[in-house]
Amino acid sequence: MVRSFATHAIRDSREISSSLWDFKTLETARGAEVSRKAMVPECWECSPDMRGYRGRAQYQRDIRCSGNVRLEFKGVSHTAEVYLDDRLIVSHYNAYTPFSAVLKDLSQGEHCLKVVCSLQQCSPERT
Repeated sequence: MVRSFATHAIRDSREISSSLWDFKTLETARGAEVSRKAMVPECWECSPDMRGYRGRAQYQRDIRCSGNVRLEFKGVSHTAEVYLDDRLIVSHYNAYTPFSAVLKDLSQGEHCLKVVCSLQQCSPERT
């Protein structure tokens, strides 16, 4: 049906996954820390320097925003902790399912967004 009036106002939205993020591993028991620029979304297991890595890693970038903001994630494997300016704003468990966080009254300017992901080793079934 075509309407001759606006049924709602569209909110301003920006895609932040299409730019480079700072990536680093957080557990170095299996070797040296890996630190690089990464496109998001990505599968770190597909990178030769990350093959077989199980543990925690961090994606970080600065975002410019203010007021009320909703961050929407399409999916993170397996767990995620999201920080804004080093303050935990949301935790999520359940690989590859969407989740979001609403931030109210953010001050004008740049904010540091960090997403800490955890991909744990699956334990083999016992027979």
